[in-house]
Amino acid sequence: MIGAIIAKQKTREKFADRNRGDIDTFLDNWAEDATFIFPGQSEMSGTFHGMSEIRPWFKQFRQQFPQVNFEIKQIFVGRIWAIGATNELAVQWNTTLWNQDNQKMQGQGVTIVHLQKGQLVLAHEFIFDLSPSFFQANQPAAH
Repeated sequence: MIGAIIAKQKTREKFADRNRGDIDTFLDNWAEDATFIFPGQSEMSGTFHGMSEIRPWFKQFRQQFPQVNFEIKQIFVGRIWAIGATNELAVQWNTTLWNQDNQKMQGQGVTIVHLQKGQLVLAHEFIFDLSPSFFQANQPAAH
């Protein structure tokens, strides 16, 4: 039970890092060979393997969305009685994002997280109820 409490607290801290744009701190417990999956059919969508692909993805996302607010609604822990730092989490959230043109987008989603020995090895985001402009605004700005 203590492991579940710690996992929930750490998850809230990591989402706060993401909201602040502190990408390095947000990613500091990700395994070097982690996988991140982002849904959809935009240029940002896909499966990203390893920190050499994941870190630039989050930095580009932050450039496209300079203001981000993920509000955690619930955190579900897969193995509440697990001892150690290996577990699965589901994080339900609402988000409000503003792109470079100050367009506001809102959505809801769930991030599934797999932890092994305290390191995040897989994060898979599922996004629901998007504002109509979300994926249009989720394109790199023309230069």
